[in-house]
Amino acid sequence: EEVVCRAYYKLAEFFIVESIPVIPNMKAIDIGAAPGGWSSYLATRGIRTLAVDPAELKIEHELITHARKRVEEATEEIEQFGLFDLCVCDMNMHPTESAEIVLKVAKYLKPNALLVMTVKECEKNQKNKMYAQVNEMLHDEYTDLKERHLFCNKRERTLYGYKK
Repeated sequence: EEVVCRAYYKLAEFFIVESIPVIPNMKAIDIGAAPGGWSSYLATRGIRTLAVDPAELKIEHELITHARKRVEEATEEIEQFGLFDLCVCDMNMHPTESAEIVLKVAKYLKPNALLVMTVKECEKNQKNKMYAQVNEMLHDEYTDLKERHLFCNKRERTLYGYKK
């Protein structure tokens, strides 16, 4: 099966390893979605997805709505979607910047909504420090934060937890 990008496999592996159930009518927000790997995976699982990214998606699917703007500018689209069951974020930026953006959309998540985000190792041999910083930033909004090293991860870890 042809996929948009390698990122597709990261989220697929996470869902398999963590046995994440897909519930009918689930809604997800994919922050920093381009080129569309994670949105594509979610759509193939039947999850209606709001993909937020100013860049172009390389996928079209009936379950994917693309807000071609930064998350801070996509309030109208986010509010129209209603509350989300899942928030995913795999942006190529410093992990604390990603965490700040994830915190901005927390108010649009249902209680117990799953957060899945990539913590990139931006500074050599600093992954534990970066994970601790992100964990500290998110702990007021999310519970049961855990780190997972996936086979598909390269110089990064997958952080996940649940909306309080």
